[in-house]
Amino acid sequence: MTIDTNFDIIYKMIKYDWERLNNYYRWEESQVLKYFYFRAHINMPTFLGKNLTKKEVRCVTRFNTGFSFLINPIPLLLNNSSVTDMYEYIQIASLRSLFDYKIRGVDWVYEWQLPKEINLNNPLITMKQGRIYLKYDSKITGD
Repeated sequence: MTIDTNFDIIYKMIKYDWERLNNYYRWEESQVLKYFYFRAHINMPTFLGKNLTKKEVRCVTRFNTGFSFLINPIPLLLNNSSVTDMYEYIQIASLRSLFDYKIRGVDWVYEWQLPKEINLNNPLITMKQGRIYLKYDSKITGD
């Protein structure tokens, strides 16, 4: 699949408010993922169920601001990993500082920042020297 470069520039980063987004969707993994498919303008896979309703589409814009960000979301969403793995990936991404990313280039999360319920065997993350690297977000993959 080829992506127009203008499209790529516009949608290279999705900013979101992790708490408000999850509170609205009652912390349902598949509902939260639908939001990211909608924001990236990618057709949702059938395993997520029905598309967003008109009411949900109108509500999507209220979560577009916040300090959480997802860099390069298209490969994540197109590779269709498990719902839980993608949800946890986005949750880990929400722990990063936008300031540190823009000023210092910090694109990882320290292991001590993770909630205890996060699965460290997630194939979408790499651990190295106490840092968690996200497969599609990090310049360094940890290898």
